[in-house]
Amino acid sequence: MLKQLTKIHRRISFRAVIMLVIVITVAIALIISGLFVAGQTATNEETRTNQTIHNIGEAVRKNPVVLQHLKAYQAPESADNAIERYTHRIQTTMQVDAVVVMNMDLIRWSHPVKDQIGRSFLLRDDAAKSLNGKPHYSKTVGVLGPEYRYFTPVIKDGQQIGIVCITVTVKTVQAEILAVQKPILIGGLIGLLLGVFGAAWVSLYLRKRLLGMTPDQITAQVTELTALRESMSDGLIAIDDQHVIIQLNAQASQLFPALTPGNALTTDLYDALFHEAKAMNRPVAVRGKELIVSTTPLMAGKRNLGQLALVHDQSDYQQLVAQLAGTKQYIEALRAQQHEFMNKLQVISGLVELKQYDRLQTLVFDFHHDYQSEFGSLNSRIKLPAVTGFLLAKANEAHEQGKTFTVSEDSQLPALNETDTKIEAELIKVLGNLIDNALDAVSVKTGTVAVSLNYDEESRTILLEVADNGQGVAPALKDKILAKHFSTKGSDRGYGLALVNDVIKAHHGFLAIEDNDPAGTVMTVELPLVDKEDADDPSDDR
Repeated sequence: MLKQLTKIHRRISFRAVIMLVIVITVAIALIISGLFVAGQTATNEETRTNQTIHNIGEAVRKNPVVLQHLKAYQAPESADNAIERYTHRIQTTMQVDAVVVMNMDLIRWSHPVKDQIGRSFLLRDDAAKSLNGKPHYSKTVGVLGPEYRYFTPVIKDGQQIGIVCITVTVKTVQAEILAVQKPILIGGLIGLLLGVFGAAWVSLYLRKRLLGMTPDQITAQVTELTALRESMSDGLIAIDDQHVIIQLNAQASQLFPALTPGNALTTDLYDALFHEAKAMNRPVAVRGKELIVSTTPLMAGKRNLGQLALVHDQSDYQQLVAQLAGTKQYIEALRAQQHEFMNKLQVISGLVELKQYDRLQTLVFDFHHDYQSEFGSLNSRIKLPAVTGFLLAKANEAHEQGKTFTVSEDSQLPALNETDTKIEAELIKVLGNLIDNALDAVSVKTGTVAVSLNYDEESRTILLEVADNGQGVAPALKDKILAKHFSTKGSDRGYGLALVNDVIKAHHGFLAIEDNDPAGTVMTVELPLVDKEDADDPSDDR
């Protein structure tokens, strides 16, 4: 049975279901209302009828014609008597079915059927109830069929001389009820017709609003889209035109734990993620995270509902790339040193063959001094291989550009614990942006960039300084250069220092921008080693 109902349900279209439900609802409402009104109308009509025959009966029993001509114990001399003529006028004028006047023997003096005049009232027991001077109502079957009756005594000079009976047939009352109910019935049919048209309009409207899909199709699509949304490797954030979040998947929640649907995005996150209404694979640096963001408007026809952003976190990849790059540069530096050492060993071997020991001693001393100044000293003081390789690579890059790059003799960084390894990639990120900016700021041949790296054991803080002798930073720009999208190098720039600033904020660190003496800029950074829970404080995501 259940399978059959399911098959029937599938065969009926969504539009038909909507129309059927609305039509049935309207029909039931109209039927219930009609029955209630019909019952109320019948009750009111019956009450009105009783009141009408009461008023007519009271008027007839007091009429002078009746009082003058009615004899208590005599039959009328003819059917065409004064009382009959009077009651006939009353019956016609008041639109009742019968006005019967009878004497105390219950002999009729008037009746709508002429041959009944002079004869005894048919239902004598019913009429006899008013022989005691009291009126009463009756509903029974008479000569004219089912009737409503009102019996009232005729009193003359304090004595009862007869009875007046006013009759309205049930057929007449029903005709009057039908006349009253007919407009109601017509109105109900009109209402039902309007309900059908309304159902058709509602079904078309819902079909349009639901994009022509049935509830089953909507349920299936919502289920599929929910599964698809939650299985995405990218974060999904959808907002309305008031910047209120309407959709957020699990990946987006992991990126920004404090975001919840129903709450509005903060200004900084909106500016970072939805800076452009429509963009593909736009790099964004926000709160220590390097993101790739694609945005698009949410459209329903020509109506703009808001915006959608797909966010891909590439921070882990960038950190891995930075570590691998630093390691690769370190290996390349070792290979270069190995190649150079092989050349030097060949020179040493030749001097030994020539027995030029004095020259050999001087040359070995020079080789040792060059190694300590270029590699050995740095490698012994900086215990982070990726950082060492990175600095050597930057030194080579500066040399190729005709600029001077140095690492201070007092620079020193110890090896880090396993829990602190993330700082190595972040340190390369900070150093890379600061050194690149410094190299861009200095001129060829005379330009110098000096780096200092140290570690404070007590506060577990890395202290670094990058100084150059370039043109420096104008005072008016010192408060702007850390802002996203701000750059003096052209459009689609301004991410480097913003990313540096985000990393420092994530570690609750410090960044100072000062003038160098006599020219250039000194960038000083304090980068505490903090626990991941502290660095990723969810309160910062709001």
